[in-house]
Amino acid sequence: MEPLTALSQEGAGGGEPPGGGPLWTAVFEYEACGEDELSLRPGDVVQVLSRDSQVSGDEGWWTGQIDQRVGIFPSNYVSSGVQGGGPELRARYPPPPAIQ
Repeated sequence: MEPLTALSQEGAGGGEPPGGGPLWTAVFEYEACGEDELSLRPGDVVQVLSRDSQVSGDEGWWTGQIDQRVGIFPSNYVSSGVQGGGPELRARYPPPPAIQ
């Protein structure tokens, strides 16, 4: 995996904190299967560091940070911007397809 230095500008969404990438909100739970992956819980705020598949190693996966943890995660499990979590957030979005 290459160093995380640049954010892909394609399709930027959400707010941008100083010195970081856009913020997205996890809509669905995802349990990391490897050391390079991020676990997601509905309502988690993810700072997206890269949307480049060459950085994440797989199409449909982004590189992000939650607190001090950095890793890759499925991009279809998040929604742009910072939103409240809970059932009302999940009700607005259909479940994502299964991860292979």
